[in-house]
Amino acid sequence: MTPQLNEQQLGVLVAHASGTLRARLRAGLESAPDVAVQEAPNASLALQLFFNHRPQVALVNGCLPDSSGFEVIRCMRQSAPDCS
Repeated sequence: MTPQLNEQQLGVLVAHASGTLRARLRAGLESAPDVAVQEAPNASLALQLFFNHRPQVALVNGCLPDSSGFEVIRCMRQSAPDCS
């Protein structure tokens, strides 16, 4: 289950095929009380979470099972031109 973000939290999307790596990143990032992490094992879910929740930070692996992470980032940037 993906947590809902509230406006006081920094939303971070972690997109990586490895569940172990995603869990480690989540544990480290959520040790800060104002950070909420959402995880995606593939590009499809990463984009769905991005469009639904608009996280402030996206950590995307270059090689995802269903697409290139670089394509995911291009899509994010096209839909939100102010992101960098």
